[in-house]
This record gives sequence, C-alpha cells and structure tokens, in this order.
Amino acid sequence: MAVSPVKWYRKPWMGGAAIGVVAVLGIGEASLLFSGRRIAVSETLVQPGQTYPVAGFGDVGKQAQASLVCRYFTGRGIATNVLWYSSTNQMGRDECPFIASGDQKEAEGGSLADWVSGIGSMLAVFVALLGYFIVERHRRNDARDVIQGQIYQIGYKLSTMASEVRTTLRDLNQKGLPLDELIAEENPFVIVGSQAAVMGYDRSMVRDLSDAEQNLLMLVREEEFLMNFSECVARNDSVRGSFVEYGKRREELLARLPAPEEANGQTGSFGITQAEQLAIFPYITPAAVLMRQARYLAKLNVEMVTKLCDDFKPMMKGHFPTYHIHKIELVEIPPGAPNPGL
Repeated sequence: MAVSPVKWYRKPWMGGAAIGVVAVLGIGEASLLFSGRRIAVSETLVQPGQTYPVAGFGDVGKQAQASLVCRYFTGRGIATNVLWYSSTNQMGRDECPFIASGDQKEAEGGSLADWVSGIGSMLAVFVALLGYFIVERHRRNDARDVIQGQIYQIGYKLSTMASEVRTTLRDLNQKGLPLDELIAEENPFVIVGSQAAVMGYDRSMVRDLSDAEQNLLMLVREEEFLMNFSECVARNDSVRGSFVEYGKRREELLARLPAPEEANGQTGSFGITQAEQLAIFPYITPAAVLMRQARYLAKLNVEMVTKLCDDFKPMMKGHFPTYHIHKIELVEIPPGAPNPGL
C-alpha cells in the first residue's frame, strides 16, 4: 500500500513550458504593438532642486513640485512620461500607472540601458508567473499524493476489518451450522456445550479511521460511509470483548461440572443428572446469552462490512476518477474451515 512519489520535473514538460513562455511573450509583444498601450517598467521620484534631465521634458528637478518619471515598454521601445507626484493622489499620483495608454511622450527607441531595464523587468514578471505555475503544480501533485495515501489507508483498514469480522463469525460457529440455524439456537446447554473459547480475542487488528481520513470522507460528503465504518469498528470490539468474557464464564462453568465422558479437544459429553443441570443453570444461562448476542452482532457486522467493501471502489472512483483505487476482494470461507491465523 506504499504511495510512490510523483515526480513533477520532466524534460518534456519543461520543453512545453518553454514554448508556453515564448508564446506568452509573443502575444504580449503583439498586444502592445497593436493596442498602443504600454507597461510600466520603472519609475523615479524626483524632488524639487534635484538635477534630473529627461528628454522632451527638460530638467524636471526645477519644478516646484516633486515629479514621477515613468518609463514604459511599448513593444518596440521605451516611452517616458513625467507626472506630478502626490502621496495622497490629490493633484498628482503616488505611483506610475502600471498600464498606460498611447498618449505618453516617447523617446526615440530609448537608450540601451532603458531597453535592458525594460526587457529585464518584463522577463522578471514572466519568470515570476512561470515560477508560480511550477510551484502550484508541485503543490497539487503533493496534495494528490496525500489524498492517494489516505484512500489506500481507508481501503487497507477496511480489508483488514473484513478479514477479522468474518474470522470472528466463523470462530463463533464451530459446528459450521447455517447462519439462520446458528442464530436460532436457544438451548443454553447446546450453545455452551458446542462452543469453546478461542485464544487471542483480547487483541484486534482493526483500527478506526484517522482524523485526516475522516476529513477526506466528510469533504466528499460520504458521511454515511464514515459512520458505518466507525460503527463496524465499535461493534467488532464489542463482539470480541463478549467472546473473551464468554471464555471466562465457560471456564468457571466447566470447573463446576464432573469430568467429561467423551471429549475431542473442544466439546465434551457430560453425564449429569437433572439435579446437577438445575444447579448449574444459573451459571450456564448468562454465558449462553452472551454467546447468542455475540453471534447476532457478528453476523450483522459481516453483512455491513461486506457492503462497505462492495461500495468502496465505486464510491472513490466517483469522486477521484483518475486515482488508483483498489477493489476489495472477499474470498468465501466455507463454514467450519480452520482459521489459519490461530
């Protein structure tokens, strides 16, 4: 059930990204040329008294008010405009507009430094956008790995529970009877006499879903599946606890009986009188009731867990069609078959 990492860096993908960047640059260049608009690449705040000559505007430092020198990339050169500066945007601007119309004064071609600055600024913007998309793609791949791992864990826990509840029901039916006949048995002497305790039921491999796995099911609005899963976990714990308690009661009961006349390792034939039966009746009845309840709950759990297994893959595929979802296969175990795990 291990989740293999998804590699996001691949040469074919990077080649496509490079083509995409070139295409975006080409579209941006064409839009600037044909629309007459331009993009701000730099701005300079010039204070009164500062010497700062600008082609077409003279020395803007001689003005009585601070000025903004705005440089724009037009697609074929650098255009310059000078605006009054105002920190409150009253009677001036606090910064150069990022996109300007084509009525700005334009220096012929601009200096080499202006060209380098303008193109460098635009490339910086596009590189930043490309970096964002790469990081976002990486983040989505990481999120996919997390969700895939949670789906694997839900399926693993469900298959573990399916195996355990079916084994439990088989251990509660040591005579291999049909389930309806098993549940209908009421004679306490028959129930206790034919049902031995099994070691190891004080431990369980079944685990409830983690907070992250529960949150995933709630996110996709599968609250019923989540509640049924948790109910089956709790019922499994109850059944196994009842089996442990039954074993203790049965041991106490056997201590009150005479030695069996015949025994095959699990069941025995006791030659007891009617008076002896009446004497142990108050002790055998609670054990038999405990076993009857455990059998009923175990049968109910097998039915519910089987349905969860059948629904698991179609449910997850409906929400995550591109993810790898395991189908939980349930192998039928014939009644009375030995349990290889014990």
